[in-house]
Amino acid sequence: AAFEAAMDRVAELRRLLSTTADREANRSLRAQLAAAESHAREAFLGIKVCDVAMGSGHFLVNAVDHLTDGIIQRMQAYHDARRDVPWDWNPVQMLIERVRGEILGEMERQGLALDPARLDDTALLTRLVMKRCIYGVDLNRLAVELAKLSLWLHSFTVGAPLSFLDHHLRWGNSLIGSDVRTVEAAMRDTGAGVFQSIGTVRQFSLFAGPFAGLLATTATMIEVVERADSTLADVRQSAEEYGRFQEQLVPFKQVLDLWVSRALGDQAADQFLTVHGSQVLPALQGQVPLTAEQRVAIDGARRLWQAQRFFHWDLEFPEAFVDLRRGDWASNPGFDVVVGNPPYVRQEQLSPNKPWFRQAFAVYHGMADLYAYFYEQGVRLLRRGGLLGMITANKFLRAGYGEPLRAFLAGQARVQQIVDFGHAPIFEDADTFPLILLLQKPEADSQGETDASICLFPREELGKAELRTYVTENAYGVPLARLGGAPWSLERPEVGALMDKI
Repeated sequence: AAFEAAMDRVAELRRLLSTTADREANRSLRAQLAAAESHAREAFLGIKVCDVAMGSGHFLVNAVDHLTDGIIQRMQAYHDARRDVPWDWNPVQMLIERVRGEILGEMERQGLALDPARLDDTALLTRLVMKRCIYGVDLNRLAVELAKLSLWLHSFTVGAPLSFLDHHLRWGNSLIGSDVRTVEAAMRDTGAGVFQSIGTVRQFSLFAGPFAGLLATTATMIEVVERADSTLADVRQSAEEYGRFQEQLVPFKQVLDLWVSRALGDQAADQFLTVHGSQVLPALQGQVPLTAEQRVAIDGARRLWQAQRFFHWDLEFPEAFVDLRRGDWASNPGFDVVVGNPPYVRQEQLSPNKPWFRQAFAVYHGMADLYAYFYEQGVRLLRRGGLLGMITANKFLRAGYGEPLRAFLAGQARVQQIVDFGHAPIFEDADTFPLILLLQKPEADSQGETDASICLFPREELGKAELRTYVTENAYGVPLARLGGAPWSLERPEVGALMDKI
C-alpha cells in the first residue's frame, strides 16, 4: 500500500513536471518528486528482517529470496493495474538500472567485456535486498563469517564485487546488552533508586545530556546502507565509513558495557556510574582525565564484554531504532520481522547468566530453557505491527516454567499460528519436540483476529506430506482467549468444548 501510494504520487508529479514551465514551480516539484521516489524505494528496501540467532544464515538466505520475489510480484501487479505509469518511472527499477550501469561501466574501465543480459533485474535486486534488508546476530564468530559466505554465494553476480555485509551481520550476544534510552534515563535521574530499573525505557532527546552527539554519529549509516556496492571502490568506501562509525561508537558502547557490568555485579562499574553520572561519557571520550579507579572499572567491563559479547541493539543497528533523516528516535522503532531457531540450551547450563535474565526479562523462571528469553527479546525488537516466527521446543506450552512466557506472549503479542510437531523428528540428531510459532506485535488499540490457527503435525506424516499443504488443509482455529498464562490447550474446538464440559 505504501509503495502504491508513493508511485501514484511519483506519476502525478512527473506529469505535472512535463506541463509546468515555471522555473520556481519546477524546482519545488522536483524536490517533491525526489521525496516521493525515496518513499517508494523505502516501502520495499526499507523492510528489515532480523535473525536473532542466525547460525550460518540459512533463514536469511531464504528471507532474501522471499523479499526479492515479493517485491518483483508487487511491482509487476502495480504496473499491470496502472498501465499508464511507465516502468522507467519506478524508483526501484531506476535504482536497478543505475546499479547495472555502474557495474558495466566498471567492467569497461577495466577493459573487460560483459554481456548486460547476465545482469538481470532479479540478480541485481537480490544484491540490494541483501545489503539493505537483512540483519543477523550470533554468539559464534565463525557462524557470522559462514552467514556472510552463504549470502555472498547466493547473490553472486558476474562483474560485481562481494557486497559489504559487516554492518548487518554482527557477532554478539542477542540476550545480554542494554539500550541508550534506558541508560540515559538512569544517568539523568538523581536520588535513591537510581539504577534499579533495568527494563524501563524513557524518551529523551540525544541532543543534550549524557549521550549528546550520538545521533550525529549514527547518521553515517545512511550512506553505508544505501550504497549499492556496485564496484570494489564502493565496497571499500562502505567498509571505511563503517569502520569510522564503529570507532566513534566506542565511548557510547563503553557506557552501556559499564551499565551491563554493573547489573552483573561489577562493583567498580557501579561506583563509576553512580558517583560520576553525566561525567562518564566525557571521561571515556578523553575530555576529562580518568582516575585509577575508573580505569579499573573500564578494564573490568571490557573483560566481561569479551566473555559475554554484550550486544546493544540500538547502537549496532541504529537505522532500525533511529530516524536517521529526522535526527531523533524512530516513532515506531524495531524490525519488521524477527525470525530464528534459537539454540537448544537447558536451564542447567544457564546458571552464570541467570542473575541477568532474572532482572532483565519478564519471562524469567529458574527452570526456563534459553529459547524463552529469545521469544521475549524477539517481541521487544519488533516494531508495532511487526511479525515474529521461531522454531523452538514446545515444552513451554504446558510446563510450569512456561507460565511467565505464556503470560508475556498473551499480553504483548497476538499469536497467529502454531504448528506443533510433537515427537516428529524434524532434527534428525535430536528429539526436541519442535514447534513453529508465528505472532504479531499489535499496533496500539488495534483489533485483529480472535482465533489462532493451529496444526498438530503427526509424526507419521513427516516426509510424506508437503508441510505447507498439510498445514493449510488441516489447520483449525483456537480462540486467543485460551492462550493466556495457564497451560495452552491446542486441541480442536470440539475437543476443548468436551473437556470444558467434563
